[in-house]
Amino acid sequence: MCLYNEGPADKCKTPFARGFNQTEKNAIVNEHNRLRNIVALGKESRGNPGPQPSAANMRKMSWNEELATIAQRWAYQCKDGHDANRNTLDKTYVGQNIHYTYEGRSRSGKCLVVASFYNEVKEFNKNSSAGHYTQVVWANTHQVGCGYISYPGKGSRVVTTVVCNYKPGGNILSAAVYKEGVATACNTPFSRGFNQTEKDDIVNEHNRLRNIVALGKESRGNPGPQPSAANMKKISWDDELAEIAQQRFNVGQNICMTGSTIHHSFDPSLQVRDFYDEVKYFNSTNVNCFKLPEPNTEVVGHYTQVVWADTKLVGCGLIYYPDGVWNIYYMACNYGPGGNIIGDSLYKEGTPCSECAGGCDITYTGLCA
Repeated sequence: MCLYNEGPADKCKTPFARGFNQTEKNAIVNEHNRLRNIVALGKESRGNPGPQPSAANMRKMSWNEELATIAQRWAYQCKDGHDANRNTLDKTYVGQNIHYTYEGRSRSGKCLVVASFYNEVKEFNKNSSAGHYTQVVWANTHQVGCGYISYPGKGSRVVTTVVCNYKPGGNILSAAVYKEGVATACNTPFSRGFNQTEKDDIVNEHNRLRNIVALGKESRGNPGPQPSAANMKKISWDDELAEIAQQRFNVGQNICMTGSTIHHSFDPSLQVRDFYDEVKYFNSTNVNCFKLPEPNTEVVGHYTQVVWADTKLVGCGLIYYPDGVWNIYYMACNYGPGGNIIGDSLYKEGTPCSECAGGCDITYTGLCA
């Protein structure tokens, strides 16, 4: 960075355009994260051969102004090739992707170079040169900053250069582009999973809320009240469902996300209550025939899964990690057998436990023993 002064070199003549505005910076970051997410989820089918495996440790990218300043100063040199003096002031190794075009002056297309870098994925294997792609998806890279210049070339040509710098840099010989596996390394989680007390709280809160409905004591709805249930089963914890939820996905599933600027203990029972509180939007006449909500209406699927009569098992996972000033909690709950089956009834209306072979539970007197 110290080798180059601010402003275009004489070779650039009179530039047509230079630099990125905030909207374009956001677009660059978002495009990197969109493409990285495709790979991380195992949804990239291309390659030589493909598909690309999913990633367990793909970090989210953000903009870095120091990287952008260094990239812009290199763009101002109007030279071919990479900048050999691009490391940051803290001596961190910085990776670099550069894209050149020799056509028109279009400003709108300059953010599309990220996709151009990424599209080398179609050639990617251990023996090919796909360095632009591998830098875009290098798992440990989490900051990017780019520079841009458009200036007169030979004849009527217009030269456009986009330089993107990455920190920490990727494309390190013999190092992994990313760790294969399910995404379990989001921003260095501080904790994950539930202890036994929390598992008990989750189960008890499900049963407490199911019992309210089963006894016909839920007055809310659109309209309400909710009818009593003749066949509402008692729920218990299932470790297999919990393991699937921790790895994230599929069975019947409820997911919640909450964030705070301060670190605090996470109360999973409150999240179960949030699922259930969608009852205020639920039309009680739909108890006998579950259907998807109409467009532009409130979501009720979390509530209906919580009180689905045949569901008798639950298992939940939790991850907590920092994202800037925010502390982010994700909780996923899986249910077995899963509910929310279109055309089926949530539960059978009637006298509590009247359809339960073993009668009523002692603690939750509206649920099957």
